[in-house]
Amino acid sequence: MAKEALSNRQRDLMRKRMPKEARRPKVGEEARVVKAAAAERSAEPRDGLAWLVKKRRLNAAQAREAMLYRQGFRDAGEVTMRSCLDVGVGGGQAVGLPDATVLSMTQARRDLFVARYTVLRGQVDMLTVMDGVSGHGYTLRALAGGDHHRASELEVALKLALDMLVAYRAGPPAHVTAAA
Repeated sequence: MAKEALSNRQRDLMRKRMPKEARRPKVGEEARVVKAAAAERSAEPRDGLAWLVKKRRLNAAQAREAMLYRQGFRDAGEVTMRSCLDVGVGGGQAVGLPDATVLSMTQARRDLFVARYTVLRGQVDMLTVMDGVSGHGYTLRALAGGDHHRASELEVALKLALDMLVAYRAGPPAHVTAAA
């Protein structure tokens, strides 16, 4: 039996109709693919603030201010979820805590209030990004719901908020204090 010759056009039509096979890893590539998938699965959630500092997306003053905000956020007890039903640790009231701890929590809450509502003036984007990234350690992409454009907007809001906090902490410029 003689084989019937196929034209290029017929061959192309046959290829289009045939189901496409999934790309298989090259020989020796399987181990790399398995390793990468395992690392991705076992990786802990990324700390958004640490990532921004590592990638040098924040300057030294901004990084220092973000770490100070994080420390105040944690000292104020903002990290744990509270319930009015549970009066124990993380509950609605500070029961059984030493006086020094209660005083430091009160001071941290006062400082956090000043940062949020005096310096940042209660701006929703700035508060969201400061609490999310600097406080909880969420990534910008997680706060933006995976939207790259929104994540870049939130990064700008974070940098602006950090610059405002740096300027507030530095106090008024020397020429202003000398004139007064």
